[in-house]
Amino acid sequence: MNRVNIWWLLFLALTSPGIRNWTEALRCYACTYVASQQSDTTCIDNPEEITGQNIVNCDKKYCTILRQELLDPAGKVESFQRSCEDSPLFLNDVIEDSTYKTYFRSCTSDLCNNGDGISSGGSGLRPDVPGENILVPGLPNKGTLISSKPGIFISAFLFVASVSFRRILLK
Repeated sequence: MNRVNIWWLLFLALTSPGIRNWTEALRCYACTYVASQQSDTTCIDNPEEITGQNIVNCDKKYCTILRQELLDPAGKVESFQRSCEDSPLFLNDVIEDSTYKTYFRSCTSDLCNNGDGISSGGSGLRPDVPGENILVPGLPNKGTLISSKPGIFISAFLFVASVSFRRILLK
């Protein structure tokens, strides 16, 4: 194997870890309310006011809301969950059985699971179209070329150095 190929293999081995993750995680509200276990409805009404870890860095595709209400008495919330998931059971739908009405909401922008779960609203969803699968345009991660990770800068330096070194070897 000649010197140029060895340098290119070395370059790829050293730069791959730095290039891999130029993105940030999707941020989602995360909390749970279960009527039989608590009376505080802050998770339902004001997720931003929950004390402790109410926002998570999610490495999955969707911020979600699952709201489960009793049919009798109508509208009484039995459970409510804000989280993040890769493959929600339903993206945006309402399912009824003989006991419960369950709302499934999903979205793909930072802190978009801030709604009440009834409407497919929230900052990342359209409230005028309940029951449809709605994907919010854009990516859950934000690409950036400016990074505090030293791997990016080392990768760029090694690339420039290897190109320069290759030119010297080929002369």
